[in-house]
Amino acid sequence: SKLAPGNRKGAATGVYNTTQSIGLALGGVAGGWILKHEGASAVFYTCSGLVLCWLIIAANMKAPPRRAEARRA
Repeated sequence: SKLAPGNRKGAATGVYNTTQSIGLALGGVAGGWILKHEGASAVFYTCSGLVLCWLIIAANMKAPPRRAEARRA
């Protein structure tokens, strides 16, 4: 919500919280399904792959400009 315009902060926070909750719910369901059908090692490798993907994405993210820098630009 820090990056959203003033009149959109509530919507930005709502989208963030909703997607986080959906991820928590689907993660448990998907993990249980993988465990049942493929075993515990498959859950481990799937989670490891997802973490690796996230680390690659996060490594390529740029920090948002600070407020003082954004005003000058």
